[in-house]
Amino acid sequence: MYNATNPEGTHTPTAATTLSSEKSESTIKRHPVIAVLWGIGLLIFIVSCFIFHAHPQPFPFDLAVTQALTPLQDVRWANTILQIPTFMNDTYTAIAMVTILFVALLLTGEVRRRREKEPRGSPTTKLTYLPDQASYTVDSDSQLSFRAC
Repeated sequence: MYNATNPEGTHTPTAATTLSSEKSESTIKRHPVIAVLWGIGLLIFIVSCFIFHAHPQPFPFDLAVTQALTPLQDVRWANTILQIPTFMNDTYTAIAMVTILFVALLLTGEVRRRREKEPRGSPTTKLTYLPDQASYTVDSDSQLSFRAC
């Protein structure tokens, strides 16, 4: 049935399927697996935080990296790269960076939303040449196709 709320080609969700025509059973079965993986990751993160906090001395890797990066302070471009985390730790800079990131994500989402609304592969313009009854179709990829009637 064609009406404004359910145009042809649009799938309506039912008890057995989701809006994307995917079976609900498969989506329900996936969630426990994802929850278990998140739980394992969180547990590994918490244990590693306690290990790093309780370690009395620097790890050998930390000491080697520090000793390797200290002479780079004499090189101007390397020093600039090394100072980026310090610069971003400033309160006003952090606020500006978060604001810029938020606006960039909003713009990315809006562009993606508008692109999904655009039909792809369907003709956007149809011109008919009357004497021969031939039609010229311009696709969304700006490709011209010719069909003789």
